[in-house]
Amino acid sequence: MGVARRHLALPIVADAFAKFRCDLKPFQAFEIESRVLGWDEKWTFLEHRFVSEGRVVGVVVVKGVFRHAKGTLAPSTLLDELGRAGEVAPELPAWVRQWHRASDGLSQDLRHEEALFAT
Repeated sequence: MGVARRHLALPIVADAFAKFRCDLKPFQAFEIESRVLGWDEKWTFLEHRFVSEGRVVGVVVVKGVFRHAKGTLAPSTLLDELGRAGEVAPELPAWVRQWHRASDGLSQDLRHEEALFAT
């Protein structure tokens, strides 16, 4: 976050996918385990696991970006400034790649729909 702040960039969640295997009851204790799944030239993919009593009860995956006044802050810029220049992104799981393509397809459909209504 320090690097993002220096660039006056804010984290933006573009898409999210959630799957819960069972309910979390009110006041039920749980932990969130987060990790970076990977990134490309623009997006970063994060996984957040909800764990209760040693069991994963839910997973939320988000596709996000850091944005500033001039556009997006590339993940490579963040890595460079964190002293991890040239680090190669791990390969995303197949289902994450499919979800990413599907969400991009939906975005294109929405842009097309907006263009129809704008005329």
